[in-house]
Order: sequence, then structure tokens, then C-alpha cells
Amino acid sequence: MKTILMKVIPVVATAMLKCVRKQLVDFLEDGQFGNPSSDKELTISDFAPVTNLSCEHHFGDLDSSQKRRPNASHHHHSTIQLIKRNRRQMMTWLGSKGPTERSNLMKAARKRGKTLRLRHTENENKGCL
Repeated sequence: MKTILMKVIPVVATAMLKCVRKQLVDFLEDGQFGNPSSDKELTISDFAPVTNLSCEHHFGDLDSSQKRRPNASHHHHSTIQLIKRNRRQMMTWLGSKGPTERSNLMKAARKRGKTLRLRHTENENKGCL
């Protein structure tokens, strides 16, 4: 039994190593992402999250919204997700504006919202979404 195990382990380990090297070739030394990033690259990408959890949360919210309202438009789902994720920041920003500017921004948003809705509807009818 021990002799069989000693023969099988190197074969399995070699196959695993080959698979890992194939999948991670870009991240190994001399790969596309294998070299350490420069200070400039680190500064440029500083805003990016370390994991993709935030994206997963967005897709989860969209999936949940589509299950709750299966006949709602893409425009509706997008609007709900944008408001859900940005409500506080948007209201703080809007509150920092003067009354005249705030009124002008709201009028422009209503006008452009109709245009955006038409564009979303056209894309849905074309099958682009």
C-alpha cells in the first residue's frame, strides 16, 4: 500500500502543479501581473476595492430586484439600485447647493431622466439588455 502511495503522490502533485501554473501564468514571475506595481500604478488604482465583494453585492441586489419585480424595466431596476447605493451621498451633495441651483439641478434631472428612460426602452426593444 505504501509503495503505491509513494508512486501516486508525485504523479498527482505534478499534475496539480501543471494545472496551477497554467491557471496562474499571468501572476507568476515574468507574467503580465507578476512584477511588483510601481508607485504610480498603486496611486492610480488606490480607489479600487481589494476584493470583488462590492460588485457581488450589486449583482445580488439587482438579482433580488428582478425576482421581486420580474416585469419591471431595466430603467426601473437601474434607478432603484443607483438610489439605494448613493442616496446619502447624493442628498448631502444636493444639500450643499443653494436653493436656485438645487431647483435647476432637479429640473435638469427630471428632463434628462425622461431621455434616459427612452434610451433604455429603445435598448430593451432592440434586445441590447
